Amino acid sequence: MDIPRGRPHFEPANRPQEVPLLYSVALFLHVLGVLGLFVALGLEWTSLRCLSRAANAAEARAWFGLFPVLRRIYPWSFVAILVTGIYMMAVGWGARAWIAVGLLGMLAIPALGSAMTARRIRATGPVISEAQGVLDEPARARLADPVLHLSLRLRMGLAVGIVFLMTVKPDWIGSVVAIVAFTGAGALSARPR
Repeated sequence: MDIPRGRPHFEPANRPQEVPLLYSVALFLHVLGVLGLFVALGLEWTSLRCLSRAANAAEARAWFGLFPVLRRIYPWSFVAILVTGIYMMAVGWGARAWIAVGLLGMLAIPALGSAMTARRIRATGPVISEAQGVLDEPARARLADPVLHLSLRLRMGLAVGIVFLMTVKPDWIGSVVAIVAFTGAGALSARPR
């Protein structure tokens, strides 16, 4: 059966009214998860930008205080996105190229965050808590770590690329090209100016 790209296909059910309602609720929670993800990415961007410009320890501690908040927002956002996305795929869309590539991209976001950001942030915490007054050069260098900015921009590129996939619903080649292009744009935006 040929299914239009832009609309999910629902199998007949005993009570057909339940599937569309559950699907609508899942879609709402999915969008809510996406909003949470972008809020967290925006807060991380703001925090990293302000940390790299912090002149003293008090200012750095204030901006570093956002990271515990992010540790709460990110997991809930991912759970909402993945659980509802898998549900919507199972009941409405079936296996599609854009879903598979989007799912791989979603799994890459926390992997990049863990590999590139989490360890550096954990190592930075003691440096900031022990600092007094004006930050010395090693502390300032740690706060302006380019790997933190690269990690964030890669994850933002992936996230925007996934939203593109969910909107346009391209085939395999289009899906891979889109994710590579958006992730590459994220990486290029992290280059020092």
